[in-house]
Amino acid sequence: MPNENYKRGARSEYYVMDRLKKKGFSCIRSAGSHTPVDIVAGRAGKGFGIQVKRLEVKENKDVLSSLAHNELIDFCKEIGLQPMVAFKNESGFWQIEHLIKGGRRPL
Repeated sequence: MPNENYKRGARSEYYVMDRLKKKGFSCIRSAGSHTPVDIVAGRAGKGFGIQVKRLEVKENKDVLSSLAHNELIDFCKEIGLQPMVAFKNESGFWQIEHLIKGGRRPL
């Protein structure tokens, strides 16, 4: 039986997927987090690899460790996806941002 952290993480991933689908994206979820990507999403010929974090992030705070950040960028580059991270901002709203070497930038 899955633990509570896994269940909360999965709910967050499904929530982000639902929001993306409402915006016209096709999505699949990588269950169990065996890769740096939780969700693969695509629309209009562009693919995105998304890591979902359910924690609230203060402005200018790192969402991922530098190791996880670089692994996600490298993994996505290898398979032709744009790396992104989804997280709750300090107001409690979900946002998705592109990852770039050394940081992130809003959509």
